[in-house]
Amino acid sequence: MNTLSSLQKLVLNDLSSFRYNYFPGQTKSFIYKGFNPKRGGNFEETRYKVQSLNFFDSFLFAGNVGGEKPSDYAKSVHLHNLLLQKEGIKAIAHGFDIESLFDSGKRISKEQPNFINFLEGVVKNAAQFLLLHVTDPFKTTAYDFALRNGISISESAKISCVVNPFLFDPNGDIYAENVDGYACMDSVKDWREIEGSTILLIGAGGAASSIALEAVQRIGEGKLIILNRTEEKAHKLAEKLRSYELTKGEIISGGTDLLKDNTNIDVVISAITENPYVTDSFANAVPEKTLFVDINYGERASVAAIGRKTKHDSIDGIPMVYYGVERAAKLAFEKKLNKKVKKETFDFLKKEAGLK
Repeated sequence: MNTLSSLQKLVLNDLSSFRYNYFPGQTKSFIYKGFNPKRGGNFEETRYKVQSLNFFDSFLFAGNVGGEKPSDYAKSVHLHNLLLQKEGIKAIAHGFDIESLFDSGKRISKEQPNFINFLEGVVKNAAQFLLLHVTDPFKTTAYDFALRNGISISESAKISCVVNPFLFDPNGDIYAENVDGYACMDSVKDWREIEGSTILLIGAGGAASSIALEAVQRIGEGKLIILNRTEEKAHKLAEKLRSYELTKGEIISGGTDLLKDNTNIDVVISAITENPYVTDSFANAVPEKTLFVDINYGERASVAAIGRKTKHDSIDGIPMVYYGVERAAKLAFEKKLNKKVKKETFDFLKKEAGLK
């Protein structure tokens, strides 16, 4: 039984169905209809279907695994497939949908056996993988898995305690990385000079921690303000960053009171799913030059919407998706294939993602 067929037993979606531009011409196309707030609500797209999973027996895999149905919303899957085709690599990117489990309080359970079973399947077939993105709600579970299994973990993944993505080398060895911070700060770089900036970061969880680490490396002697509903989490993250050898700037941490005293900021980054703290009145209190950044996209990008409403420069999570793909692809190609992605491929991909 081939690798993909064995993994098919562990996922909810049909792995032989693909989105537009994946494998056109294999069979008749069909219109796929869906709804996902991350993609802005209702959507329709052309998909194609291969006759059999055996078609991919000799392919490498560049997957995206999550409990929020990445086969529907994950733009990274589409971008990776375009990249692989442009580079002429015999590989395919999939969205792997894994059922996530909830506890009695309807919160995401700390135990995620379905995801663990899937990762164990990936480990057994590591030679066939180029990379594996990990999305909500499994990033922390992926980090714990890496710790338990002696997988090499990057500095960014250690500080954030989340993994996105896993990388693979020709020997079948696996590496745990976190590119969220890199992706977010490269999104900011397209709009603002980062060195010397004052950045307000809202959130202290996995994605926020990765962004914070990348921010302190890029702001130099600037200022990072970490705001979190649970102040203790913000203080713990700030403590970690102050002990980091590349930290030169000032770090302030605390709760929502920070919003009153820190309005002279260059960039505000919302790194939480729902943000009730950034309001119209706050947006009107900050300088016109302030850039509003929301790591969410679609209907969930409320902070980006507020920024646009108050005439500030504003971006949602789409640029971050692109730069996450760019960073992961660079690392994966160098580690697995010992080659670099061509500049013209990234130029094409950036245009496809709608970036300026």
